[in-house]
Amino acid sequence: MDERLSRLMGLAFRTVPAREANAAIAKMRDEIGEGEEARSYELVFDADFTWDAFVGEALPKLVYHLESIGARPPSCNGVVISLFAGKWLHFIDAKAFLELVCRLLAITPAELLARYGTGELRTAVRAAPPLLLGGPPDPSRSN
Repeated sequence: MDERLSRLMGLAFRTVPAREANAAIAKMRDEIGEGEEARSYELVFDADFTWDAFVGEALPKLVYHLESIGARPPSCNGVVISLFAGKWLHFIDAKAFLELVCRLLAITPAELLARYGTGELRTAVRAAPPLLLGGPPDPSRSN
């Protein structure tokens, strides 16, 4: 496996056998959630998975998903990456995961969002000059 993918897996705060995934994910959600249940985003790194496949396929989906649920990077509030690799399930804080991804790609979280996010504006739309459509009809100009 690519060394960069191994570094991402090395961020795990807990590793359990993959066969225990359902119970382990439910337990993790209860433990991590602060007043509400934490979210799990599942990734699979199989033996043939490459860094290029991660960056080209999985990362854009992850960033788009995070932004669409309101867990925008860099904070990724309430999201844990549930990363399946072989017979193991690794739980990784999404914030730490994307911080390392940004370092490995030499980009900022803002650049990550610009590349793969939803494209939604984060500020109010600036008003254009008003269109001059004329006022109400002038009664003295009736046909």
